[in-house]
Amino acid sequence: MITVLLVASCLSIGVLLLRRERLRTAEKIKSLEHLNQLYVQAAKQLSAYETRTEIGQKLHDDLSSTLAGIVQNMEVLQKQTLDEELRKKIHFLSQEAEKVYDKVRGKSHELFIHHSEYDLFEDNVYRLVDLLCPDSSIHKEIEIEREIASQLDLSQRIELLRILQEVLTNTMKHGKDVSEIFIFLYENELGAPVFQVGDNGSSFNGNSDGIGIRSIRKRVAQLEGQLQLETKGGVAYTITLPS
Repeated sequence: MITVLLVASCLSIGVLLLRRERLRTAEKIKSLEHLNQLYVQAAKQLSAYETRTEIGQKLHDDLSSTLAGIVQNMEVLQKQTLDEELRKKIHFLSQEAEKVYDKVRGKSHELFIHHSEYDLFEDNVYRLVDLLCPDSSIHKEIEIEREIASQLDLSQRIELLRILQEVLTNTMKHGKDVSEIFIFLYENELGAPVFQVGDNGSSFNGNSDGIGIRSIRKRVAQLEGQLQLETKGGVAYTITLPS
């Protein structure tokens, strides 16, 4: 009888552990799906922004310059024409062309500055932090210089987001006594973009050959950047990109 009870107890414990493991696996899959959706959304948003910028550039370079040339030629033609009636018509057309030029220039300018209303890279940084570091007791200091972020191309932004994911995952998984996480994007004294991520905990164990570190180094190499790792009073990853 005792043997039966022991077997039943073991089976119950085994079933309970199996259920817990399945729940953990389901949570991990759900988190991965969220991350994948975030990267897909980021790629779409950044691609759309770059498309708008390209359209604005071409619109300004091609159409605006053509209209400006028409206005200038009309002014020259007006001075060379002796017929007063014809001069009035040319003057009227010149004014209308100048109005169109101003409108086109304004529209292309709107396409250029559209990103100033919100910064897509900064938005995605906050999304990653909310997803991977939901602990409200941890202070998050995030400073993203929008002008610097707007200078990064699509591949650079995506790689920096993946590096951020790697660092935050390591922090939440291995971090000890972490009360602050910081994320900065700024320009150094040489004019190069710098992305810095770290925490004030004691999570780093000095193993520079760990899988996480290797992954980060690989991504930094793909960006043709430089990685500086500091482990005094916490851990800080400083990534300097080509200027």
